[in-house]
Amino acid sequence: MKTNRIEALSDGIFAIVMTLLVLELKIPHSDSKELLNGLLHLAPIFASYFITFIMLGIYWIGHHNQMHFIEKSDRIFLWLNLMFFMFVSLVPFSTALLGEYPGEQISVIVYSLNLLLSGVSLFLIWQYSVKAKLTNQSLTKDFIKMVNVRILTTPVLCLMAIAFSFINISVSLVLLAI
Repeated sequence: MKTNRIEALSDGIFAIVMTLLVLELKIPHSDSKELLNGLLHLAPIFASYFITFIMLGIYWIGHHNQMHFIEKSDRIFLWLNLMFFMFVSLVPFSTALLGEYPGEQISVIVYSLNLLLSGVSLFLIWQYSVKAKLTNQSLTKDFIKMVNVRILTTPVLCLMAIAFSFINISVSLVLLAI
């Protein structure tokens, strides 16, 4: 099976998910004298929006780059992609939760876990594709290792953010911003 339909689905899902993020940015309902304060109150929501939009961009680019080397698909490959899209589709919810409750451990954990599972599922797609020989056969072991490290960087940072949330929420937020 070819990969063009999964690429089209990926583009559509990312476009929708990235658009849904902006819907959490509500115009403050206050008089003109309090408008600046109302906008400042939205700072955590804007911060979570920008960080998440960039994160989704990284995941979309990563998936796009993977598809450049993957020449064919099978049922397992399709299901792994659906798992990735499922976690990506949850990102607007976890982003809204983090934006609304930035100082709460549970919101940091939910957001981090969402990004961690998205990253792990992207890693599983790559691992399966290489092992099932769905990729271009000219890939070197060094290249495959480099891709593995790049994909796993975000899940490791998210795991660290979860661990630090038990100690210091601010450190967790910095790790997520990285």
